[in-house]
Amino acid sequence: MSEFQYYEFYSIDRALTSQERDEIDRLSSRFSPTARRAVFTYSYGDFRHNVESILLQYFDFFLYMANWGTKRMMFKFPEELINYDEVKRYHSPFDGEEYGEGLKVYKKVEFVIIDIKFCYDDGGWLAESNDLSREALLHERLVG
Repeated sequence: MSEFQYYEFYSIDRALTSQERDEIDRLSSRFSPTARRAVFTYSYGDFRHNVESILLQYFDFFLYMANWGTKRMMFKFPEELINYDEVKRYHSPFDGEEYGEGLKVYKKVEFVIIDIKFCYDDGGWLAESNDLSREALLHERLVG
């Protein structure tokens, strides 16, 4: 059974410029571009760039799913739109960087980042039960 990893970035507030799309296109040959969205899929290997940096520079939302059960979502909010002290109360650091679970809340540049990560590792592969493909299909229907 091979691995499968799904990386998606989404811009809510604005469409990406053609220059930004070109810059993102150079990040990987596994790019599926639109004016607001970038999807990278890998069957072997990983996305070789820092997802936080990509999020901060171009996008507002990041989603990661792997067929072994790890899921991660990152939200970027302009600092003036969110009560950082209130949201920071829910900060729960990841148990471990690779397979840990938790919710991180932190400031970066002029943004507040909410980073949620969870992992369902029960010894099976999500692809065996088709959970990942159902989630990807549902996601496609919701966001196009």
